[in-house]
Amino acid sequence: MQDIFAAAGLSAGAVYRYFPSKTGLIREIAAEALAQALPALDSAAGQDAGIPGVLAALVAELREGRLARLRPVILQVWAEAVRDEELAELARSTLSQLLTRIGALLERLAVQGRISPTTDTVAAARLILATLQGYVIQFAVLDDVSPHEVHAAAEALLGQS
Repeated sequence: MQDIFAAAGLSAGAVYRYFPSKTGLIREIAAEALAQALPALDSAAGQDAGIPGVLAALVAELREGRLARLRPVILQVWAEAVRDEELAELARSTLSQLLTRIGALLERLAVQGRISPTTDTVAAARLILATLQGYVIQFAVLDDVSPHEVHAAAEALLGQS
């Protein structure tokens, strides 16, 4: 909390006037971070790219775009959600919205004939979300993977561009 006070240039009292507790502050930061993930997905999906292109665009957002500064926050939210039910509900709600949007994208691709019309879009949406979550963890713990590498790997695995 001392780092937050220093970075904000505010006293503890001033910060606690707006946020009643550390948990309250974390929840507000989490809500802002998670809310920014939805427009990033919409932007990537709006590029009329297939799954490899959408994954690459989202990785680019997480790597160097508007979501880059939020990577550590996203990890912290997941960690805190294990012990904070209100934060867990916020994370579930946002992840549910992401899954719905990814599922809609997959359904559109199926209608366009760009993926098999028999694709289980719910399961595929969960796989794509898991891939993005894994990227956040990999970036923090192991090493970076470029959007180009993600695109190429997805193309090779999915047989589409």
